[in-house]
Amino acid sequence: MTTLRFLVSLITKDNDYQMEQAAAAKAAAAELGVEAQIIYANDDPITQSTQLLKAIQAEPSLRPSGILVEPVGATSFPQVAKTAAAAGIGWAILSRQAEYAAELRKAARPPVFSVSADQVEVGRIQGRQVAALLPRGGAVLLIQGPSVSSVSRDRHTGLQELLAPNVHVTTLRGRWTEESAHQSVCSWLRLIAAQRLRIDLIVAQNDAMGIGARKAIEETIPDPEREQRWRAQNGPDVGPHRAIGRHRDCPAQHRRSPDFDGQSAALRDGRSGAFLYDSHAIPGHRKARTTASSE
Repeated sequence: MTTLRFLVSLITKDNDYQMEQAAAAKAAAAELGVEAQIIYANDDPITQSTQLLKAIQAEPSLRPSGILVEPVGATSFPQVAKTAAAAGIGWAILSRQAEYAAELRKAARPPVFSVSADQVEVGRIQGRQVAALLPRGGAVLLIQGPSVSSVSRDRHTGLQELLAPNVHVTTLRGRWTEESAHQSVCSWLRLIAAQRLRIDLIVAQNDAMGIGARKAIEETIPDPEREQRWRAQNGPDVGPHRAIGRHRDCPAQHRRSPDFDGQSAALRDGRSGAFLYDSHAIPGHRKARTTASSE
């Protein structure tokens, strides 16, 4: 039997979550006896679409059996998905729901589906963290992901659901990386309004941006002033190796990571002939488990 080959297209190497996904895909591929090639889009949607089309339009013997994509930009590449399906290549979207999948699945022979964590619940988890760390309210500096990202929007929706009226939020943008948050916070700190503002808590939508924000503060604000104006930091841990908040006694501070095995389940669906021969045996969308924990 021909060995299944998968192409896994991720956003960037400069992000722990992306590296965790790459490791999970490699581990699942090894377990199933299939091949997995990991490529990165360097945070550029045009680069990502070009890489995908190049793989789809290659000689048939060089084409992957299936493609797993975590999109960089606002769309989930519906036209590229149609091209892949027409070429007999399976298509899976990671970390968001592909709205076009249901329609494409009606005519496509290969599987078309999406897998994601419950991003709104991730935001709610952060809302509970804020409530635990600021029981009397306060000022929050929020480092949010790109505006085009549905992950960022959904996490913000969940957070907003649980924020108390006496929690005041100042929002900056990053690109899921430590460097982008560092630049954003450094630029903000140069503003007169920021220099006068006391911040009680930094909340970042991922750990890399939280660390970048913390570094910017440590580099910019002298120690005595920093202790007076900045009290805590918090971000959703994206892997078992990292926790960055100062308040280790807060039960809401630590949570289990989104289920990386749930994301790599897209590869596990290739365990039988289902991936190539029975696409409807694979659910159209699967949400990985997201839970809070005091571990």
